[in-house]
Amino acid sequence: GLKSYTPSSSNGASQQGQMHALLLKSLLSTMDSLDKSPNAISPNNLVMSTKMSFPQMAQTGPGGAPMQQDAEEFYSSIMGVCAGEMRGDPSLRAAFGGEKPSGEHLDGADNVIDAVFGLKMEETLTCDELTTTTTDKDDAMDTDTDANALVEPAVVSYDLHRKLVCNIQGGSDASSQVNITHIGEGIQLSLTGKLEKYSDALGRNAQWTRSQKIARLPPCLVVQFGRFYWKATPDSQDHAGVKCKVMKPVGFQSVFDVYEFCNDKVKKVLKVARDKALAEEEDRVAK
Repeated sequence: GLKSYTPSSSNGASQQGQMHALLLKSLLSTMDSLDKSPNAISPNNLVMSTKMSFPQMAQTGPGGAPMQQDAEEFYSSIMGVCAGEMRGDPSLRAAFGGEKPSGEHLDGADNVIDAVFGLKMEETLTCDELTTTTTDKDDAMDTDTDANALVEPAVVSYDLHRKLVCNIQGGSDASSQVNITHIGEGIQLSLTGKLEKYSDALGRNAQWTRSQKIARLPPCLVVQFGRFYWKATPDSQDHAGVKCKVMKPVGFQSVFDVYEFCNDKVKKVLKVARDKALAEEEDRVAK
């Protein structure tokens, strides 16, 4: 996809479009140099074009030296530019060997980045304060039937992500503190959490549980190790807080099974290959 990238004619009309085109050309040149040389290279053009496209990455410290930049911010910025530039049927065909993927395969992706890296996430919100309960007939007179009849349907929505997050510092909510030792534990924590949201049934804000499942698996899966978190410092002079980094090892294997993180539709597709692999393994052991 990147090798066949050609700036659109509209890019020449704006300075931002020209900078984005320069950035992608520099990125391609850098990747080609890495492929052709066994030695380290100097990505000077890529650094320069990155600073032009994202001025915040051109910041310098008191002594004039470049400031350290966040790797995730750089990744997301590059992905955003590539997604905006490499869209449409020609780019998709070039990225997938000359044939455009089917609509079912793309599942709404209209650019190369989302086709290759895009995760369609299914988010379900359920109200914690409205649960279905059953009571004995003898206790029915003591039960507030109107309250029991309150129903708050689950809220299901879909969103596009270009990475999964392995949440190392704890749960999605700041109050959760869990000792994460494996990548699967961290991802599971990032896919669940608590939030406060208005409940139509109760007529007020209530506590809700957030749960996410993968509704589309991309060909390439990116996982971010989320090591930074914000720690409140109420006893400090400014009472603002401080950004902290979790320095601890988190294990992962060369083959990562994401089956349990997927919704039922994706699980059904994955189960075919899983059952086949299990049957082959059983046959091998039997011999």
